[in-house]
Amino acid sequence: MRRIGAGLLPSHVALALAIAAIPIRAQSAASDLLATPIVTADVALADLPRSRTAVSIPPVEARPATFGSRGAATTAEPLAQAAGDASAIPQCCSIEALGQCKAVSCTDPAQGGAEAAGTTRSAAADALASSGAKGAPAEPPPGNRLEIGLEERVRAEYWNNVHDFHDRAPDERHQFRFRTRLWAKLNLGSKAEVMVTLNNETRNITLPDTEFIWDEVIFETLYLDYHFDAAWSIKVGRQDIMKGEGFILFDGGPLDGSRTAYMNALDLVWAPGKSRLELIAISDPDHDIYLPRFNDKEKALIEWDEALVGFYFTGKELARTGLEAYALYKTEESDRNGPIVPSIPRDRRYATLGGRVVHEWEEGWSVTGELAGQSGREEPDIDVRAWGGYGYLTKVLGAAAKPSLSVGYIGMSGDDPHSETIEGWNPVIARWPKWSELYLYTLSTEQGVAYWSNISSWRAELVVKPLDTLNLRGTWYRLRAFEAPPSPGRVFGDGRDRGDLYQIRADWKPSQTLRGHLLYERMDPGDFYAGNDPAWFLRAEVIVTLRKPIRL
Repeated sequence: MRRIGAGLLPSHVALALAIAAIPIRAQSAASDLLATPIVTADVALADLPRSRTAVSIPPVEARPATFGSRGAATTAEPLAQAAGDASAIPQCCSIEALGQCKAVSCTDPAQGGAEAAGTTRSAAADALASSGAKGAPAEPPPGNRLEIGLEERVRAEYWNNVHDFHDRAPDERHQFRFRTRLWAKLNLGSKAEVMVTLNNETRNITLPDTEFIWDEVIFETLYLDYHFDAAWSIKVGRQDIMKGEGFILFDGGPLDGSRTAYMNALDLVWAPGKSRLELIAISDPDHDIYLPRFNDKEKALIEWDEALVGFYFTGKELARTGLEAYALYKTEESDRNGPIVPSIPRDRRYATLGGRVVHEWEEGWSVTGELAGQSGREEPDIDVRAWGGYGYLTKVLGAAAKPSLSVGYIGMSGDDPHSETIEGWNPVIARWPKWSELYLYTLSTEQGVAYWSNISSWRAELVVKPLDTLNLRGTWYRLRAFEAPPSPGRVFGDGRDRGDLYQIRADWKPSQTLRGHLLYERMDPGDFYAGNDPAWFLRAEVIVTLRKPIRL
């Protein structure tokens, strides 16, 4: 097993950057098209199960075991499902007008601004009103139009020691990922929008050397968005939903990696003014049963059948302040892993109540916080009582490079193995790399990949923009656990210190058609883990997006 050393990172970066040449010719050839960027929140989750206690790990000399789509032990191949893009999501997506966002837009490109980030459908009107342009002439009503689009994403990824922090374990991975999206969106004036998106992601794993096989083609979106009048609208079908920063709602299928983030949902909206109240209903089975697949691979999307119904309120009436509140009821049924791994929970029903607030002061200061509590029951008759939240303070400095500094805290309750109550936080429908690409793999040895729970972490982040086309970010997490591992052994220690996690990221956007990023993460483990060798994760990404509107 190789460890990353002083001379290894530059060579890996050089190899990863080589993929940048792939889309440049496509950009030139498509210069006659009206191209706009797709700004999405890609997610990255592996095909692994969840349990309240640690899953068993094979001896060091054996290849680390994971779990297949139905929970049976398999080889490490499902680990190639992971690796998403947590930092593509700005931290203030749902209140962009407050001025602390880290991206130009929070919306899914393929959805053309249709609420992938939880913003209002009248965001443009809100921004105009807040700018004081009261006398601006009204635009003529839009006519019927069709948009066709194509996106190609290429990623090179490398990681090591992310599961057990042991150099001697054979778990190093190098892979290339190729994701293609093709969509058509029909707008019938301002009343209705219909959209369909096809998606394929195929991987070429070079370490260990694996046969290249074309993956399945799926429907990523298929929805109708209809506006009854200025206040009432409904969006029904397969769609992306993100609320706030994605702490509660984002990604309905964590086991398919960053291929998609959709949910099968109904979103009924009442928005009489700047604020809005939504009735949301979601149905996400463990495998796709609603739409056909081409070259079907029977991929698992999550370990159980889950459904959610509830209300979500977004308030924008207060100056410089955004408020959000929610009351959600979720069920998790027919856990496919339960009969195989007895420690994995059976059916669970619970409610989540919480809220989020963002306030901005003058001179570049802002504060953000979200807190939620959970209560419910799990079979056979176990109480669920948990909590989770975060908060951070941000200062935007008035320098040429637009630097900003953010410090904050993240907390999600852990389960006390000696109590008769389940106290561990359940991430609702939000198992994605919100805080780390590397650490979502590490969490797979606890309750499941990207199952954020039992975490207490301080966080500091510095962001600078030296060029209009370049954004740089450095982040540090001081990670701890509320509860020590219940089963110390080869993977886990007997302490509560998870370790220190470091991230460096560069986002590059030279044009409306081309964008990409470089990301490096390193984790130095604490006594929560038995191993003491650092883990690392490296990715280079390039995306080409072409979009052609047609007036009908």
